[in-house]
Amino acid sequence: MNSFDRATDVGVSVAPADGAALVDRVLGHRYHLFDLLGAGGMGAGYRARDLELDEVIAVKMLHASVGQSSAMLDRLRREVRLARRVTHPSVARVYELHDLEGVRFVTMELVAGESLSAVLSRMGPPEAAGVAHVGVQIAHALAAAHAVGVVHRDIKPDTVLIGVDGRIVVTDFGIAFSTDDMQADTSGAPAYMAPEQERGEVVTRAADL
Repeated sequence: MNSFDRATDVGVSVAPADGAALVDRVLGHRYHLFDLLGAGGMGAGYRARDLELDEVIAVKMLHASVGQSSAMLDRLRREVRLARRVTHPSVARVYELHDLEGVRFVTMELVAGESLSAVLSRMGPPEAAGVAHVGVQIAHALAAAHAVGVVHRDIKPDTVLIGVDGRIVVTDFGIAFSTDDMQADTSGAPAYMAPEQERGEVVTRAADL
């Protein structure tokens, strides 16, 4: 059997751009994709079961065209490398970067809940106590990242998850940098950038705050 299959005989070459069509496939005879969490221009996210460890996790898969970009692969490798440095309950854990016959995907912790942006859209601005609770947890996550030399650089409602258990989780280190290798770069969401980041200057930990 191929390494990307439905536990039958579906090969990598048929992997479609439509993320929903991959539901119920198995990656590498190990990761069973059973629910599409969301999709965009870069790829798609899935709820999956790790058949080896019998655990439910998240799988973030790049579209084939994106996965062939050396710049995007470098960014993905950096994201995994830096995210794995940070160990904190308010930071989503990232496990491994995989390459199965050119299909690139990342396995990571599944946080049951929704983004802060979705919560705000549905419920509107929270009261002061709610703002303080979320802000404190984000600050703890950033402190843990900064302590190991990681600057997130893209803190915004879309990169903060609100768990069904009330846990606040920072995710998506896609444009993070190490403080040992900071560069001038304007990647990120303009509405949430620090002024120095928007000007293309080298940023420090302060840009996250």
